Amino acid sequence: MEAAIFIFIVALIQLVIKKQLSPRWRHAIWILIVIRLLMPVSLPSSLSLFNFSPIKHSAVFNYSPFKPASRGVTPHALEMAGRMEKEVVPPAGGLSSSPPSSRRFIWACFIIWLAGVVIFTSRIVQLDFAFAAKVGRTKMVTDSETLELLDQCRRRMGIRFPIGLLETDEVQTPALYGALHPRLLIPKGMSADLNPEELEHVFMHELAHIKRHDMVVHWIMTLAQILHWFNPLVWAALARMRVERELACDSLVLSYVKDAEKESYGSTLLKLLERFTQPSPNPGIVGIMERAEPIKERILSIAHYRKEAQWSFSALLLILLLGTIGLTDARTSLSDLPGLTHWWPADGTAEEKIGGHHAILHGNPGFAPGVYGQAFDLNGIDQFIEVPSSPDLCPKGSFSISTWVFPRQDKQQVIISKWGVWPAEYNNRSFVLHTLPELGLRFCTSDLKNQWNFHYQYFETKFEVLATNKWNHVVAVYDQASGRRQMYVNGMIVAERMDPPITLLETTVPLGIGAVIEDAKCTKTHSYFNGLIDDIRIYSRALSAEEIMRIYKMTGMKEP
Repeated sequence: MEAAIFIFIVALIQLVIKKQLSPRWRHAIWILIVIRLLMPVSLPSSLSLFNFSPIKHSAVFNYSPFKPASRGVTPHALEMAGRMEKEVVPPAGGLSSSPPSSRRFIWACFIIWLAGVVIFTSRIVQLDFAFAAKVGRTKMVTDSETLELLDQCRRRMGIRFPIGLLETDEVQTPALYGALHPRLLIPKGMSADLNPEELEHVFMHELAHIKRHDMVVHWIMTLAQILHWFNPLVWAALARMRVERELACDSLVLSYVKDAEKESYGSTLLKLLERFTQPSPNPGIVGIMERAEPIKERILSIAHYRKEAQWSFSALLLILLLGTIGLTDARTSLSDLPGLTHWWPADGTAEEKIGGHHAILHGNPGFAPGVYGQAFDLNGIDQFIEVPSSPDLCPKGSFSISTWVFPRQDKQQVIISKWGVWPAEYNNRSFVLHTLPELGLRFCTSDLKNQWNFHYQYFETKFEVLATNKWNHVVAVYDQASGRRQMYVNGMIVAERMDPPITLLETTVPLGIGAVIEDAKCTKTHSYFNGLIDDIRIYSRALSAEEIMRIYKMTGMKEP
């Protein structure tokens, strides 16, 4: 979508100031489009055109459907002692083992796109190999006068290496073939049909393509067209770029000939048009007459040709400006995401930056280099972080938890919790996010009704969604409107489940980071985290997949 917007902007600029720009610079501007189409990633910038666009990045391809775990934790052991016991916990709610329909649709689109890429690539390779075989059987031109004229044109245009000249029935009009070692192809009998001046014009035009490195650019354009075969705007933009390429070559030729030859150069084009019936199907050639439609525009351009300076400051400035706004992405900032209610950066302190809920360090945990600055360093034995209880630490509706974790062990260990058992009646559970053996995740939520409904509470991923001794971006999402719970790892959804909507119980236990804190006095704690935890954020809404991917991509770009 960004490419489509950029194409529209470039086309609009070219339409408005076309007469003020030479063909060479107009073609150079279109090259920016090709660069944008082929860029795998782009740097964020506050000057980017896409700061004013609603376009967002999406994370959809690595969907991993929920798979019920074959192991769990005995509820009493988890609540009272924190020991690991094995039991099977079947999923609750209407969860399917297949991905949601939106994910299936995205996968279908990906398969269709990949099929198109394979088909177009195969066709181009087939045509090019067949054409190369035919050209390989073609004999070189041996006429000394024709070769001498070509050599004079080559030296005149400052091309240092010799150019092979072949006469063949495979082309209707002169064309270049070969990106690394270009050869000039002319139709059989054409050298006899054209007078020396006309033949000189033909040679000069084809040599202009070589001087401008158009063959290399042509194949790069072809690659962009293959990857974006589904986008008609890309086809239209690249078609226009080819027209500008021919106009730029015409302009370059005219810069080498005398003013009196402009009219005869135009006449040569018209004469070649008489030989032209249909475009060559071969994608690997660049010629003086690839299409008949732009001939009128080319003749008018020749008639109004005026010599330009080699460098135009205003044109160069325009290209730099367009490159800045079009080849960069919107400046992404985590503070731009609305709904952030609590944030513990872990940058050498336990301070909370949004709501003032500063934490207390227990067991003297340290700090180590994290994804953003520093991170909490916990030993998995007795170290944890306590955030004193407050009503606003229990979300009243939808919420999301985002954090980075670096687990040193594969075991059950708590990332963040508000999940207690005291006082009496044991009604003190709100939410908890923790790892599971075999590198899984569990995200539990509860209201008053479901305090002992473990089939509802336990929402798990399949195995091996995390990695030990590596940073993992973990996000847990609860959407109250739909009752949907989701978990993401490194921007990709790894589990999703629908249940009847609830409102979380407002508990009195502290919020724990790196452990479960079961009582207000922190006398009962367990499931300690062994590793690093960084940048804990709680949002008062359900983050979208696009926003989660955006947070994941912001690695190392933390706000001060």
